[in-house]
Amino acid sequence: MAGPELTEPMRGLLAAIAEALNVPLPGHADVDEQAYNRLLAKRADLAQIATSSVLRFDDTLAAAAWLRAECADTPVTYTVYRPRTAEQQPSAGA
Repeated sequence: MAGPELTEPMRGLLAAIAEALNVPLPGHADVDEQAYNRLLAKRADLAQIATSSVLRFDDTLAAAAWLRAECADTPVTYTVYRPRTAEQQPSAGA
């Protein structure tokens, strides 16, 4: 069942929310995981503020622009997860 078509401003806001919440997984260190959790919580707060402002002020374009700007000010600062290569895998006898 198809619903109403999304407007371009609404698509822009949804894309901004998806981008805000799509942060890379943290590395293996506890400090990286803690920083990841803080960043994801901050970005979720920003997305909630953006959606609330649309409901209150009905300016989807401004909310999307604001969210993107705020996310640019809250970059990834932790070590990002990288899968181990075969050479980095612990040996079975170790």
